Amino acid sequence: MTVCAANEHDKLQVADVLDGIVVPRPEGMQHICLDKGYDYDDTRAEIEARGYVAHIPARGLSTPVLSAWRPEPASRQKMGGRALPCLATQVP
Repeated sequence: MTVCAANEHDKLQVADVLDGIVVPRPEGMQHICLDKGYDYDDTRAEIEARGYVAHIPARGLSTPVLSAWRPEPASRQKMGGRALPCLATQVP
């Protein structure tokens, strides 16, 4: 676990978080998926130095946004037939 100030950028803690993993890593390539906030050369270098393959979308490019989940019809019945807001549609 890594604790830092709330106003500190998350990218500064990547090395500490990866170094603090306590479960044994499996053999072979390990992948890590992060958001655009981690798209910096120094962050990618820290990740790759620890043997991970980084999957980080590029800053400045638009990416699809998912807002959450779409309720099943059974959930609608529990709500007395009222429609629940659609939460899992992809925003264009």
